[in-house]
Amino acid sequence: MCGGSSVRIKQTGVFGWDQFQFYNDRECKTCGALWRPAIPRWGAGLMIGLGIVVLVGAALTMLVIPANEKHVRDLVWGFSGLAAAYSIGYGVLALLGVCGQLGIRRGPRTPA
Repeated sequence: MCGGSSVRIKQTGVFGWDQFQFYNDRECKTCGALWRPAIPRWGAGLMIGLGIVVLVGAALTMLVIPANEKHVRDLVWGFSGLAAAYSIGYGVLALLGVCGQLGIRRGPRTPA
């Protein structure tokens, strides 16, 4: 914001239901501006990879669950599918620049 080099990590705990944040907020010690860092490209790739691992794990779990346990199989696919869809979706959207971008939470203080 002000070009100051003194920044501290701040745990604000300000999250919405649709937000995921790789890093805690940053606050400039000089001007008091508070911002959310953008997700790095490797973080987006990690989210996509995690979603794929969840799907593969669910598929392997299906080999162990007997076919007559349909309700258990449905639960595994349901929860795994939701987790994988969120993870892969967030990773793809972050790579496309739709989410996970830099966000200003509070602007710099103005001098009195």
